[in-house]
Amino acid sequence: MALNTIFNQGGGLSSGLSNEQTLIRNLYTEAIKIYGFDVFYIPRTLVNLDKVFQEDELSKFTSAHAIEMYLQSVDGYEGEGDFLSKFGVEIRDRASFVVVKDRWTAEVDNNASLIVEGRPNEGDLIYLPLTKGLFEIKFVEHENIFYQLNQIYTYRLDVEKFVYSSEVFNTGVSAVDAIEDARSTDMFNYEVRLEDNSGAILLENGFKLIKEDYKLVDTTTTATTSQSIAPLAQNREFGLNADSIVDFSVSNPFGDISQNK
Repeated sequence: MALNTIFNQGGGLSSGLSNEQTLIRNLYTEAIKIYGFDVFYIPRTLVNLDKVFQEDELSKFTSAHAIEMYLQSVDGYEGEGDFLSKFGVEIRDRASFVVVKDRWTAEVDNNASLIVEGRPNEGDLIYLPLTKGLFEIKFVEHENIFYQLNQIYTYRLDVEKFVYSSEVFNTGVSAVDAIEDARSTDMFNYEVRLEDNSGAILLENGFKLIKEDYKLVDTTTTATTSQSIAPLAQNREFGLNADSIVDFSVSNPFGDISQNK
């Protein structure tokens, strides 16, 4: 039996009334603006995707888009919470955010290079300034609430506390970018960069890693060289005595214990 043609329920063969659909969409938008929170949506950029495991250890985050969302988990975080595992303390707090589709499209989809265009992506991040929490999207539910007047108006984003693992942050939001500065284990952040005029080897931040107390001059005379070396360095003495222990002659360029004692 067909539906009543006098009333438009928005199901079956009927397509729903556009004015009513617009009203519901506007009500969702207004409700989230009243009861929601301002957050930053941070898209993930892939750098070197492992096509077997579908992972990218070199992911980076280069933009952040302010948008309002409703925190559906009003009673606190869900999930397994904080617990002690064999790897130490793990925090597995979960939550759910709701965002209006049209608002997400206007604020994010047209301004970001998403992995999958047209919808929020698993792996993207949400930063909640209220709690200073950074969350990773684990699942995007696109059919909740289910087809009111034959349309879906919102996304529900199921998220989990983000575990940082040396990703690059350059979003322009200082609180987010500070995570990389505080927790990065990238060895290139600590590599030796240059040497100053005094002979000290400097780190990137100018801190002196090795301080040389002497510098050799451009001469081969023994007298001049000995005067340019710090008195307690004893480099010259070590060099002369080493010749009597290790043989660096032309016939033995790799060195060997000398037989002449």
